[in-house]
Amino acid sequence: MSKAEQISRRLKLRHLNILLAVVERGSMAKAAEQLSISQPVISTAIADLEHVVGVRLLDRGPHGVEPTLYGRALLKRSVALFNDLRATSANSKFLPILPPASFGLGAPSR
Repeated sequence: MSKAEQISRRLKLRHLNILLAVVERGSMAKAAEQLSISQPVISTAIADLEHVVGVRLLDRGPHGVEPTLYGRALLKRSVALFNDLRATSANSKFLPILPPASFGLGAPSR
């Protein structure tokens, strides 16, 4: 299995959302407050994400956090992904409602 396949199987949207909040707020503590979760959960999610992608995504310092080069690249793609998801969700209101079998889901027809 390639590295890209491993990442795509283990990457979680929640981790990307947390990364975005951390960078927007400049602090794990402020991101935790914004997302109403504990700071250890934030730290664990960032560590998990860095482990999945295999690179450090944030530089941590006394004045907060800054994305690394890799972090900025992932953030750019994450913002695009979340924008696409929002657009898809908004556009789905206009799609006709089809039964599950139309998508190849559900019990086979007889």
